[in-house]
Amino acid sequence: MRIEVVKSGDFFTHRFSGRYKTSPTLLESDLNGGCYNDANPAPVSSVTISIAPGTPTERVKLLYEILERNGWPKARIKIVPSNR
Repeated sequence: MRIEVVKSGDFFTHRFSGRYKTSPTLLESDLNGGCYNDANPAPVSSVTISIAPGTPTERVKLLYEILERNGWPKARIKIVPSNR
């Protein structure tokens, strides 16, 4: 799962062949629900995040809290540069 946080603090996910704005609650649900391929559920196998420069620190902190609660500590997350 790829998660993006833009400068405004909004969360986006890249799933199902698209980029979708999401709420913290829905993001948490997606992490719990797993990924679907041909209608077969499978646990999320990787998380990649990108955080835009200037993103409010409280939103970044919230993202890390959500990830940690769902079994994704910082050590398991791949961080890539933001392109937005």
